Amino acid sequence: MNWQKCVLSSQHLALWLVALLITIGSTAHAAETDSVVTIYAKSSSGSSSQGTGFYVSASGQILTAYHVIRNAVEIDVYDKDLSRLQGITVSRIDERRDLALLSTTSERTFPKLSLAANAPSS
Repeated sequence: MNWQKCVLSSQHLALWLVALLITIGSTAHAAETDSVVTIYAKSSSGSSSQGTGFYVSASGQILTAYHVIRNAVEIDVYDKDLSRLQGITVSRIDERRDLALLSTTSERTFPKLSLAANAPSS
């Protein structure tokens, strides 16, 4: 990869940092890791991609990076306990910000990620 041509938008970087922070968070933040999902996407050409996302609503909406599901014909999403979610659909995309919102038909309450309204004080 030519790292000089690698451009990361601020929104993509923020999404990546949030996923990283909740994944490696301390035990005080164990509940937040329940909000993280693993996403596998397969395109019609047979290529595949993998990424992470997190619940942004108790109804099961999942925020992830658009490039993970771009051109996907099949999307599988797995919870922290490796349960496969049913009926995954792409609800919205924002190619410019590299964001995608997924939905599931699984009927249960999901552990949405709690985001702070303000940055923590030092």
